[in-house]
Amino acid sequence: MMLPPMLIELLAEFADIEDARERAELLFDIADEMPELYESELNESNRIRGCQSRAHMMVTIDNDCVSIRGFADAKLVKGLMRILFLAFEGQTRASALEIQPDFIHESKLLNSITPSRANGFRNMFDYIKYQIEKD
Repeated sequence: MMLPPMLIELLAEFADIEDARERAELLFDIADEMPELYESELNESNRIRGCQSRAHMMVTIDNDCVSIRGFADAKLVKGLMRILFLAFEGQTRASALEIQPDFIHESKLLNSITPSRANGFRNMFDYIKYQIEKD
């Protein structure tokens, strides 16, 4: 599995931060870079189930290339979404299907968030993989 260099750098940056609050601040900062869904695109079919917040994602495959946009009403969730965006965006379908959720562990990020937020990360990951597999 080959993760994009930008994601590898970001995960290392999270891992280097000792304070959980500072990790959360970095998560908030990257949230602003998540490509947004329009309000009119939010519906039951792209809602992330099991997420504490209101979260939606749209995964498309164009010329065998994965593209993701999302919406979350919580900035922390949107930051987690951005990490997934960095993992999957631009990958071929075959490469995307090789990505495993454990890549997040090296960042120590899941130690900084509540178990329900960590579960939301996994739900978003699973949603992306399902969308890639079904198309």
